Order: sequence, then C-alpha cells, then structure tokens
Amino acid sequence: MDRSPLELYCEEVDAKYPDATYKQLYYNIALKVDKKYFTDLFIKDLEFRASHQRNFVGSVEGLQGCGKSLFSIAIALILGNLFHNKFTLERDIFANPSELDYQLREGKNRRRTFLYDEQPSHNVGIGSSATQLSLKDYEEICRYTQNNLIYASPEVLDHAHYFIFSQIDNDPPRILNKTCKSCPKYDVCLKEKYKTLCKIPFYQRDGYPKMFNFMLSTRRLSDKLFIPRGVVSLPMIKPDLALRYDKIKNKNIIKFEKYETDSWRRMLKEIDKFAKDYQDNLIRKVITKTGSKYKPESKEVIEGWFYDSFTTTRYTKGQVDILVSMVRQKLTHICETLNNS
Repeated sequence: MDRSPLELYCEEVDAKYPDATYKQLYYNIALKVDKKYFTDLFIKDLEFRASHQRNFVGSVEGLQGCGKSLFSIAIALILGNLFHNKFTLERDIFANPSELDYQLREGKNRRRTFLYDEQPSHNVGIGSSATQLSLKDYEEICRYTQNNLIYASPEVLDHAHYFIFSQIDNDPPRILNKTCKSCPKYDVCLKEKYKTLCKIPFYQRDGYPKMFNFMLSTRRLSDKLFIPRGVVSLPMIKPDLALRYDKIKNKNIIKFEKYETDSWRRMLKEIDKFAKDYQDNLIRKVITKTGSKYKPESKEVIEGWFYDSFTTTRYTKGQVDILVSMVRQKLTHICETLNNS
C-alpha cells in the first residue's frame, strides 16, 4: 500500500464533497467525525510515514493557554518512538530559529524530531531573514533526512506544512476536584502550575489538563487549500515531562527577555577557527625598502575564502560583511604581532 489510511479517508471525503466550503466541511463533517476514530487514523498515518521513508512537518496554532505546546510535545513523543529516535525535551525543543536552523543543517541528524516552541511572528537580528528562508527551504527537502518538524505558535506562519492543527476548545478539558474547590487556599494554590499546598499531587488537583483537542487540516489535492479533516485528541503528557517542560519554557522565556542567544557566540567561535585555519591565505608578506612586513589581504579576498569555508548560502550578505570585518580585525592584530617580532 502506497497511501496511509488517513490519505485514503481524505480522498474519499474530497470525492464526496468536491465543492464544499471550509465552513461546511468544518461543521458538517470534521467536527462530527468520532475523535477516537480520527485520532487512530492520524496515528496510523504517522506509523505509515515512519515505515515508508517519509517525515512529518506540522504547525499547532492557538491562543495562549490552549495547550498547543503540550499537544505538540505529545505528537513529538509519538514520532520519536515511531522513528526510533527518542524525542528529548532538553535537546529537541527550540525557541530560537537560528539555533533550530543550525541543528537542522548540521548534517548528522536523521529521523530526529524538532519542536520550535512559541515561535515569534517577527524574527529580528542580523540573520533573521536568512533563518526564516532557510527553514522554509529545509522543510521542502527534509524528506531526505526524514527529520520531523513541529511548530507551536499563536498563528500559522509561512512553512511547507503537511499538517495544520488549530485550537477548537476555548479551554482544554480539565480535572474537576471537589476537595480543591472547597479549599480556602484554592486561589493561592492556583498561582503555581506544578505545585500544591497540600498532599494532593499537582496532576490531580482541580484545573489540571486531561487532554487536548485540535482540528487537523490537510491540503485538498484539487485546489491545494487546507481544509478541516477531523479532531485529533491526545492525553496530557506524563507529570514528570510536564515538570521538565515547565523548566525549559521558563529558561527560554528568560533568555528571550534578555535577548540572549547562543547563535552569535557560535558564529564568533567559527570565525576564530576560520581565521586560524586559513591564515596562510588571508595574510600576505609585503616587501618594503626597509625590509618586509605582513598585511591582511583585501576584504574581497577574505570574503572569497570565507565563502570557500562556509559556502555562499549559509549567511546573508549583511552577516558576511560583519563577520569578514571582524576577521580582518583579528588578522590585523596577528600581523602586528608578526611585524613586531
């Protein structure tokens, strides 16, 4: 079989309702499909992709507090098991697009699942436009590496999706605990997501999420429009994973607020290595009347060797100009040391 049960189901619906609008399909078909049946179809599609050298690229969109990140993690855990490359929260969740892009292009990853959590609508920085473009380009060719990408954000951004999941519940289904509701410290306890002021575990207290329901949309082949297919319902992740994710998210928020990123520091390390490895090509010996001295090559020559090392697509022209200037400054210091010695 060269198509998954989900693909066959979608073809059947499209053939039966070829001219149906988004609203008609959403309310009359997609919302009425049994959640368990459709969720099983979705899981079978993931199994099919894992066993047929395919991959998964999808977005999960929704308002703050709807559970899109936790739902995304639930999908990522399933993908990690099916693709035999375990999804690890600390390793595979990214909040910085340049960090994600670096990992995607490292070349050593195969059948790995990446989660870009709470991606901003507007990316800033000297490499921002290049990062967004390269991510989209990567999605279109990542079937070769069979890596999986999940984007959790308030709105769907421009990516080469296979799947789009949209919020359908104003609030996810939650645990009802009468003991909590009658507690005089109820409001104080709610201020901490993953703690309680009594012996009741945080995952059993009133208001803790039980599951997440998101509408899945895929492309209709006839007009390439994304149309609703059915509701995928996944349970809340295990408590220990929820605790770990909370720490990761808090850490990423602090880094975002402080504009901290590892990508710039990594660039500086890379150009240090470049200047060292290519030093013989970047410095020339000039004969003068009083002897000889060392001088850095011209900016154009350094830029040529820079592209030889990093290729012409890794950095934007603006980034290259900045990095080459920094390399030339380093070379000037090296030349001064050589001339003085």
